[in-house]
Amino acid sequence: MSDLFDYDQKQAARILGVSTRTMKAYRAGAHIGFYRLPGKLGRIRYSTEQLAEFVRSRRVASDRLP
Repeated sequence: MSDLFDYDQKQAARILGVSTRTMKAYRAGAHIGFYRLPGKLGRIRYSTEQLAEFVRSRRVASDRLP
């Protein structure tokens, strides 16, 4: 089982091939799951499973391609 707090925003963005600004938009639009760590700063973290689920949700089925 993976740790719940595997990646910070910059690492997750690099894995997905997007900018940190895009990651923020994905969070705001509820397109990707994330964790906010407790504390004053409330840092954002992503699990491996959350990133994998996001990638799976973005795939287009081959029968839907033109």
